[in-house]
Amino acid sequence: MKKGLGIGLLMFLLAGGVWYFVQKQEDDIVQQVEEDYMQNGIIRAYDRSNAQRLSESLGQYMQYVLLLDDEVRFKEQVKILKNHFLVERGSEVYIKWELGEKTATNAWIDDIRISETLLQAGKQFSEPSYLKLASRIETTLLKRQQIDGNIVDFYDWDLQQATDVLHLNYLEPPALKRLQLLDFAKERVAQAKREGPFTAELYYANQDESKWADDKVVNMIDQVLIERLRVGVIGKADETFQAFISKELKNGKIYARYDRLSATPTMKDESSSVYAILATLLTGEERSFVLNRLREIETTNAKVTHVFDVLNKAVILKELE
Repeated sequence: MKKGLGIGLLMFLLAGGVWYFVQKQEDDIVQQVEEDYMQNGIIRAYDRSNAQRLSESLGQYMQYVLLLDDEVRFKEQVKILKNHFLVERGSEVYIKWELGEKTATNAWIDDIRISETLLQAGKQFSEPSYLKLASRIETTLLKRQQIDGNIVDFYDWDLQQATDVLHLNYLEPPALKRLQLLDFAKERVAQAKREGPFTAELYYANQDESKWADDKVVNMIDQVLIERLRVGVIGKADETFQAFISKELKNGKIYARYDRLSATPTMKDESSSVYAILATLLTGEERSFVLNRLREIETTNAKVTHVFDVLNKAVILKELE
């Protein structure tokens, strides 16, 4: 009887060990990030000694391992967050946008991405401490970066001063809905300047004015993110932008940058992130085309590929499975 119990216990422990090993090793993206981008547990933008270490990357990786239901890795990344990026200022708490001794600024988009992921993880893993931390982050955000009803991108904690600019492409519809900021976002999208299929990226609160990020060129990552915002808060796509995308897809490619006035490409490069975000906005044959192109674009060379592109592609492909 004791022998049988011993064998049973051994089998249980072995099964647990195999499960842990599979959880830790089976995913290609996890291996790529941890082998090529991660140093001492912290993700770098590139596989370079001087590469930035961004809270953006931390948040994206937290999103991805949450989609994998990898509680072990998620807990590891929360530890990285608390030990390296999170800053306590009395009852308030913020996340450094970039790791560095002199960094005293946080970014709305990065803090919201992480708080949103913590909220999901708190429910998924039944971990109330994640919910509590997310609440603290968002309470601070709304206190410091919601000014006269307007959301702004950054807050400098040394200067005790918020910027007056907002990138529309930094707004995430799920968080806007949850924080009851939909009306603000709808107004920003509706009042933004237009040039053909394109939308001005910036809103200056002090001037109550929409402006372009560049005088001549638009970045398509920004444009598809703004379209995702529009669909998320208004509920329908922009017909002019949709027609432009359809035309470009018929020509075989969406390029990374376009001339704002002529809507012609200014470079021959494509962006995996553009295709990834577009895949969430398209249906049918167009989505299939975009997904095929997304999978074809090389994102394995960490020397030249920003980890944002790796993780953005991975998160969206996982969500669309």
